[in-house]
Amino acid sequence: MVATNVAQRTTISQTWIIAEPSAPSDALALVVAPDTIQHNLIDDAVLALVRAVEAKDPITGGHLHRMAAYALLVGRRLGLSDSALEVVCCGALLHDVGKIGIADALLQKPGRLTDDEYRQMQQHPLMGEQMIASLPIAALIAPIVRGHHERWDGRGYPDALAGEAIHPGARIVAVIDSFDAMMAQRPYNMPMTIDAAMMCLHAGAGTQWDADVVDALIDCLLTIIGERECVVGADQQRNDLATERLNEWLQTTITEY
Repeated sequence: MVATNVAQRTTISQTWIIAEPSAPSDALALVVAPDTIQHNLIDDAVLALVRAVEAKDPITGGHLHRMAAYALLVGRRLGLSDSALEVVCCGALLHDVGKIGIADALLQKPGRLTDDEYRQMQQHPLMGEQMIASLPIAALIAPIVRGHHERWDGRGYPDALAGEAIHPGARIVAVIDSFDAMMAQRPYNMPMTIDAAMMCLHAGAGTQWDADVVDALIDCLLTIIGERECVVGADQQRNDLATERLNEWLQTTITEY
């Protein structure tokens, strides 16, 4: 696991208490059971935006559902309050809403983006922030939507924020978004094994991502797949079993809305 100097920084749950302006509205409320997440009470406007993102980029089908599940899992491990869990789950659902404004050719391009195309893609957090501005919950989730591509070392976008200046919900979404992308078949990459993805997260902890969030996700994943250490180069049978266990957990955790 990644060592974190907790003596010199507040925990993410302590930061959230400071960052969270108020309890979420009824429109944001989630019915949370011990092992499930149900989006029964998220309002129609939120659902419409989620479905629009999925329709815009079908290649990433299921991504937003998985994001909400991972957000709940990691948020609980980090000790977030129930209201903070609701906020981060909704932020995870809507983090990529700005991609509605990105050209299909860029979203579905099979190869590497040019510098100009990448600059266009970098606009989606700002577009997303504008798209959710009229929602009653905008003040709570806008920092997550805007900040989910910031990096712990300050080299992210759109604001080049660093460390604890990044909203705690955005730090959580940044880690789980990266993990889900590593595990998924995308036009620009082949899926990684769980071991390889965890090692990639471990390597970027404290530079690209908040090390506390990385530790929390890895610990949760190891619990789910039933192993207590991460070993690179494991045999195919072990990798297949780990993936099967993760997929089973996702299927039992996610309730389609």
